[in-house]
Amino acid sequence: MENNKKNTKKTKSENRKMQKKVTVRFDDETYNFLDESSQKLGLTKPDLVRNLVLNRQIKQSKLTTLSRDEVEDFLQNIVLLTNEINSVQTELKRVGNNINQIAKKTNSDGWKSSYDSFFRELDNILNNILDDAWKFVEVNKNGYKQRKN
Repeated sequence: MENNKKNTKKTKSENRKMQKKVTVRFDDETYNFLDESSQKLGLTKPDLVRNLVLNRQIKQSKLTTLSRDEVEDFLQNIVLLTNEINSVQTELKRVGNNINQIAKKTNSDGWKSSYDSFFRELDNILNNILDDAWKFVEVNKNGYKQRKN
């Protein structure tokens, strides 16, 4: 009868095939690593060791192919990256807040009248520049035609 909780549990007939027992001792650090890895992968400690010894692929995580130092470096990089993302997110919130404050002041009546006069004056200046540019083109159009011929 199969156990539905874990697919890694062996049936009674499979357990009967495994009659040889090996005892292995680990220091605390290595044992804790083995314990954490087996929990993360959803495997029993014996199944994890058996898979590693027999060089079977454990599909649930590529981290099992990394050394302990590589895993620690990887996790430290994830923490650093997460901290940087949080900093950027905080700055984006501040920028968004500033934009909202500017929009609120821009849309208020006091600012609207000063912006209206500013844009009217700017429109006049641009129209004068365009008029002068067209006059320049008209005056120099005949000279360009003569040079071209």
